[in-house]
Amino acid sequence: MKIKSIIIASALSFLSLNGYTSTSDIFGSIGLQDLSASYSVGIKMNAVAFEIGMLENSNSISGIDALYFPPFNMYPIEPYAGIGIYDNGVNSLKLTGSAGFKYNLNKELGFGIGYHTTRGMNFSVHFGF
Repeated sequence: MKIKSIIIASALSFLSLNGYTSTSDIFGSIGLQDLSASYSVGIKMNAVAFEIGMLENSNSISGIDALYFPPFNMYPIEPYAGIGIYDNGVNSLKLTGSAGFKYNLNKELGFGIGYHTTRGMNFSVHFGF
């Protein structure tokens, strides 16, 4: 019983992000995929972010992403990965993925670079709160 308690306490400690330095912010991004512009806006709370994005092509593809910033304690650098679901413009849904890095200049301002399987390469600006 004691071993189970130690394992559970260790898992809860990891999940609670003890000692993890992160920021909460709002952000926007611009990007490019196959010569078409892409945009997004989102909100990040500690290790989780939600983002609404759009690719401006002949179909105007839009969708939502959930991003996770794992607690690697690499502050001011925050790597992330995410999954999303996008309407491909012809009434069918497409699963998407993304990954990148955010660099925090301070608690109020950060910049990011990433890749999204639908929206392509993107650059973001983050405003902390």
